[in-house]
Amino acid sequence: DCNFGCPYCFEEREKGPISPQVIEALIEMASRDTRGGKQLELIWFGGEPLMYTDLLLKTAKRIRKAVRSNKGYFEQSIVTNGYLLTPRVAKQLANIGCTAAQVTLDGPKRIHDGIRVLAKGGPTFDRIVENAREASRLMRVSIRVQLDSDNVDAVDELLDELEAAGLRGLVDFYFAPIEKFSNVCSNVSCRSLGIRSFSKWESRFAMKKIERGWGTPTYPALKANYCFADSVYSKVICPDGKLFKCWLDVSEPEEQIGHLIEPELSEAEMLANRLKWLAWDPFEKSGCAKCPVLPNCMGGCPHQGLELGSSAQGECSPLRHNLGETIALTYLHERKIGEMKRE
Repeated sequence: DCNFGCPYCFEEREKGPISPQVIEALIEMASRDTRGGKQLELIWFGGEPLMYTDLLLKTAKRIRKAVRSNKGYFEQSIVTNGYLLTPRVAKQLANIGCTAAQVTLDGPKRIHDGIRVLAKGGPTFDRIVENAREASRLMRVSIRVQLDSDNVDAVDELLDELEAAGLRGLVDFYFAPIEKFSNVCSNVSCRSLGIRSFSKWESRFAMKKIERGWGTPTYPALKANYCFADSVYSKVICPDGKLFKCWLDVSEPEEQIGHLIEPELSEAEMLANRLKWLAWDPFEKSGCAKCPVLPNCMGGCPHQGLELGSSAQGECSPLRHNLGETIALTYLHERKIGEMKRE
């Protein structure tokens, strides 16, 4: 469930929080998976997880206790729209060991408040920005700025507003394209920039971050895999106990890979779904194998790559089109820092 009514959301709304039976099974799984001092990384996700803050806090405390009894390591963060991330809630999250939060903006206030609105109507920009500023004093806060054809020309306006609110130096932000991930969000496909166009805008805005003192550009790093969806142990847990590999599949029950309570698919079907993800291999694709950015992108988003179904390539990363600019921007930033130190 969610308190927002964003038109591009890929999820189908379902009322209610995670069930008590699933919570018990989740805690048991956390205890089992951290035996011998192993690590557990948990990301609170939704819908909007802070619609059920008290339940989240109680569950997190029990999971942390179970992991610590195994002498394991427990790390947690949250993906939230930020509207309910009040100073009080941020302090509560920090007290249970939540170290990071991601919130989303869709451009400057005049654009954002026409898109990321409350489910019953109403603006959200000012409250998100205020909450992000206060939460940044307690945890790492990252702002995801979603780009489409309607807001790419307004990034300077957004930066003006974030700077006026005192966020520079307190939070980080990055750009992400709005994409069609399912039929639920198909109505925004006409606004999607496409990866080639997005990569050019991404480079321009990385330069703006440097010019306006928002920090270091992201330097391309080697990857063993693209994300948690194509790694062995990661899983997405739904409120009813279904398990998935990717959170883009939570409204697609036929993609279930396992269960904590009752399965809807046969064991053979769930095994096939698991193997589909684990068999994802960009080195088997002729185009990917020849691409110079393969070690940095590992074939791109496996969810999109599997949907594409191409034997030649996965979903190309922006680095495919802006690798040179990205390296040049990193050099420019480091040179600028060096000059400032010499002065």
